[in-house]
Amino acid sequence: MRDKYLIVLFILIIVAAGAVLFYFEYLAVPEVTQIIEVPEEIIITEEVVVEEEVAVVPEPEPDEELKVQPIQNGNLSLFFIDVGQGDSILIADNYEYALEDCGDKNHGETVVNFLKQRNITELKYLFTSHPDADHIGGCAYVLDNIKVETVVDNGVFSNTQAYEDYYSRIDDEGYTIARKYDEYYIGNSTIKVVYSETLKVEQNDNGIVLMVSRGSVEAVLTGDCTKDCENTIGANVDAEILKVGHHGSKSSTGDPFLNRIEPEFAVISVGENNPYGHPAQEVLERLMKRGIETFRTDLNGNVQIKTDGKSVWVLYDKPATAEQIFTGRD
Repeated sequence: MRDKYLIVLFILIIVAAGAVLFYFEYLAVPEVTQIIEVPEEIIITEEVVVEEEVAVVPEPEPDEELKVQPIQNGNLSLFFIDVGQGDSILIADNYEYALEDCGDKNHGETVVNFLKQRNITELKYLFTSHPDADHIGGCAYVLDNIKVETVVDNGVFSNTQAYEDYYSRIDDEGYTIARKYDEYYIGNSTIKVVYSETLKVEQNDNGIVLMVSRGSVEAVLTGDCTKDCENTIGANVDAEILKVGHHGSKSSTGDPFLNRIEPEFAVISVGENNPYGHPAQEVLERLMKRGIETFRTDLNGNVQIKTDGKSVWVLYDKPATAEQIFTGRD
């Protein structure tokens, strides 16, 4: 009897197994697998970093560019603009601007472009150090293209075309004659007249010398002031920053003057390959032996010196070695 049950159970197992096989073979719905083909070339999108575009200021000579150094209006900034064999200095503080000199006639546009690249369309003051063409020649173009609130000089006339072009554009209501110890203000900085003469035999001494100060930092802008002029500047004038007189001529920047003002930084505004032998080797040696950090527009391009009234920073367009800086052209 037991054997009979085992036979029946075995038959049932076989029948069940067959039923399962029949279901999966003929009745079950097959699973559908979607196949996505991956292309052989995979394009990866990278993060694009856009660098700030550096604007340039065109020079009159071809193939030359001046980088734009930004103005940080929380500081006093002095820009010694590269105008070749001439002077032009932008003074900026707290969104107010003054300019001393404009280079020669061929560089008036250079100065205007320099200002406009920095969104400067109005000057509170335009100072002219003296009537030489390499200092005021570009001022007519500046006055034609930039609004100037007040023009300041010491009243010295000249019979040159450069002076006539400059003076003809001055509005009497916006003109003042600078006297020694006069003070002018831009932002948090003071511009003081520390020298003003009109009757000197040497024409380069018939001009003005400015001292720009903020906090404990001072800069002396000497124009073409000679050694005689330097010796009449008050004994209480000292400065961390010196604009070297007369493009580095040996007639300026004497030892007594340097000993008195004790500058830490000096800038020479001078033209490359100029015919005057500027800067003179003896002037450069006076600066070098005192360890004065010196910059030249013929080598460094535009030079910016900025200060918060305590510290001083220097920016420039092009680097130059100490050997280059302290090698004269005479």
